[in-house]
Amino acid sequence: MTADGGDAPFGIRDRTRISRSLARWAKAHPRPNRPVLEVADGSQLTPRAIAAAARAPDSRAGALIYSMFALAVEDEMRGPHELEQILSVFDRDARRWSRRGEGGFGPPEKMQ
Repeated sequence: MTADGGDAPFGIRDRTRISRSLARWAKAHPRPNRPVLEVADGSQLTPRAIAAAARAPDSRAGALIYSMFALAVEDEMRGPHELEQILSVFDRDARRWSRRGEGGFGPPEKMQ
């Protein structure tokens, strides 16, 4: 059971936060149409497709995105993370890309 009272990995409030964060990230991404995630079946998702999937949690891709967030929140190997902490990484990248107004990726920053 979620904090919002649902049985899904995330309640509506958290799904909205995830969806909005991914939408900002995809909009600012320097290469929004280049695949950044490959699924086990060989399909690939671009930042725009990831953001669209987050808006459709009942879709196949949406279920995949939310299950990945759920795994990150409950990560037993590296320790659990707060959802806010995970979203802050996407938001930080979006702000950085928006400020630069250019593409390019720097070295990944460690999640605190």
